[in-house]
Amino acid sequence: MDITLDGFLRTLLLILAGVAVAFLAMLIWHLIGLIRRINGIVDSNRTNVDDSLRALPGAIKSAEEAMTSIKTVADGAEGVIGGIKGVTDKAGNMMGNVDRLVSGAAQRAGGTAGNIIEIARTVVEVVNYVKGLFKKKDDKKEDSGAEGE
Repeated sequence: MDITLDGFLRTLLLILAGVAVAFLAMLIWHLIGLIRRINGIVDSNRTNVDDSLRALPGAIKSAEEAMTSIKTVADGAEGVIGGIKGVTDKAGNMMGNVDRLVSGAAQRAGGTAGNIIEIARTVVEVVNYVKGLFKKKDDKKEDSGAEGE
């Protein structure tokens, strides 16, 4: 009996094929066991899954309502920020007006430093102007308070 390379390779290939078939059978056996365990888990949790699926539309609706509320709050905050910017702009304008008034008064007073009456009139003008600014704000607050009632 002669052993040839061709015969040796065929025998080796046959043995390897048998080992591969054995491993394939073992793999299929383990996959079947895994599928049985997964089915058991799904069956034991079926009520929980069903309850979760029934509750899902309500949860989605609640999330949508929450997003709407968040958007409303964000829009309100944006309005407040815009209002604050308007107040700061008005305060800046008011400070510019007071600065111009005081600068003008200082120029007039500088030219007539010896004239006490002119200085007193200038001070009265500044005080009346500042008082007028606050009076306008108070009048607006009273008007808005009367409308709210």
